Amino acid sequence: MESLGFKRPRMMTDAVAGYWTVVIETELEQLIDWEKGEGFTSKPEVKEIMEGYGDLVETGYREIFKIE
Repeated sequence: MESLGFKRPRMMTDAVAGYWTVVIETELEQLIDWEKGEGFTSKPEVKEIMEGYGDLVETGYREIFKIE
C-alpha cells in the first residue's frame, strides 16, 4: 500500500460481526492531500485486484477521522 501512496498504512477488518468491515488507516499532512489524490481504487493494479468485488457490495460509507 505504501507504493500506492499511503503513508504508514494499516488495514483492519472485523472478526466477529455478521457483516464485513474494512478500515484503512493512513497518515496525511493535510486532508486536501486525500481530496487531490487520484484515489486508491482508480489505480490500475488495484482495479485488477478488485475486479468484480463491487458486485458483492450492497451498501457502504466512508468516514474520515482526525487524530489530534
